[in-house]
Amino acid sequence: SPYSPCYCNNSNSTFPNLENIGQFSIGTLTNPTATPVQNNNPTSVNAYSNFDTLSPIPFFIQGQTYPISALQISSGANFTSWFKAFIDYNHNTSWADPGETVFSSASSTANNYNPSGTFNVPTTALPGLTRLRAVLERSGTAASVQPCGTYSYGETEDYIVNILAAGPFDPAVTNIQLSPSGGCLDSCVSATLTIPNFGLNILDLSVNNLVVRLRVTGPLGTTVYTDTVTSGFLSPQAGNSIFHTFTKCINMYRGGCYTINSDTMTLLGAVNTNKVNDSLFKAITVCNSRPLPGPNYNLCLNDTIPAGQGLTISGCPTGFVVDSVMIPFTNNFGTGAAAPPANPTACAPGGSGLFGSATLPVLPASANILSGVLSVNNLQLAPLTFTTGPNLLRMSLYGATTANVYHTGLQGNTLGSLPFGCFNYLSNPPAVDLNTIYTGGVPNNPTLNLGHWSTNRCTATNILANCGG
Repeated sequence: SPYSPCYCNNSNSTFPNLENIGQFSIGTLTNPTATPVQNNNPTSVNAYSNFDTLSPIPFFIQGQTYPISALQISSGANFTSWFKAFIDYNHNTSWADPGETVFSSASSTANNYNPSGTFNVPTTALPGLTRLRAVLERSGTAASVQPCGTYSYGETEDYIVNILAAGPFDPAVTNIQLSPSGGCLDSCVSATLTIPNFGLNILDLSVNNLVVRLRVTGPLGTTVYTDTVTSGFLSPQAGNSIFHTFTKCINMYRGGCYTINSDTMTLLGAVNTNKVNDSLFKAITVCNSRPLPGPNYNLCLNDTIPAGQGLTISGCPTGFVVDSVMIPFTNNFGTGAAAPPANPTACAPGGSGLFGSATLPVLPASANILSGVLSVNNLQLAPLTFTTGPNLLRMSLYGATTANVYHTGLQGNTLGSLPFGCFNYLSNPPAVDLNTIYTGGVPNNPTLNLGHWSTNRCTATNILANCGG
């Protein structure tokens, strides 16, 4: 039991009047929620604090990585200390077993007395409730700070945590990327989710579609956007990730601040084992600087104009008639597993090998492209893999020939999935590049070609496609 009297109860400071743990954060837990004053804090007088009745109890899933941090406070001026956290993974009422020291760091001016990092829950951790101990020791070292025993100055805190077993399929959201992500926003903000699988089996999203939801709360209330992921392979234990961009625009036209987070996901035809990781630990916040409409303001001669009265902000777009356009590419090399696209002819955009082609739609005459996302999934490194890393790949956009390059290609946000060698490519081509594709809403060439080239392997095969079949 995590409440067993067999846990050592002699971990405390003998002079509880200087350094303390002012705020402890791990996963979804932050205690206390309000950030305390670090120096000259009169509440820094605790030798030991027992929070094993705190609710809700934080959840941790086997095989997953979580954030952890401690904010040091002092009744005077802070002094260099050492912080450690321990979790009894095997439920034997001891924190001395290998791997149960989950975090260890100095707390000093170098990190503003706020050590932070991440830890990974072993796949062998026993499911169920167990005990966590956090210890901060003034003038301590990595060797001196232990889960049991007294020390001069500092504080010990105890918590209860819940370990959840990993299941067959466990899709999760680890990042939300908005484009644009600030400034003067409009009615069409693009949202891209990063989705891995923390389950134990390969997840084929073409067989088991994934319904994803995005909860956006802003000045006018809350809107939930729903979309379905219908393709891509996710390796076990977060071996890779896919990047899914919502087909619908996120409307942030109204000025003010918004909080955005993913909501519960539904796996069609299978069970999503753990729902607690379907959302980010903390929602992201985006503020739109667009001015709000207000009543007329009377201004007399020599009056001072109050901020925001009768003023506007230049550079704000006025809204879209067509919110967004998705342009799918058809590959030019077949559908078999590990298919090779045409080889490039040089380590430069002009030598791009043809990967795929798309037919461009006509846009409204006044259309102005503000942002874009270029996503290519299920790629695979070509042998020899040490010469064909994902970070060396560039995906270009061009017209009829590579003599007419619109976008030279960027180093994408790529995630590998060893030992399978699969990865996905995601980049954000600059708006200035994308606007060269059109003139007055009409494509300069009806066909847009997607090319690939490598900064290292100039003329040989550098990538394969259809990874996983």
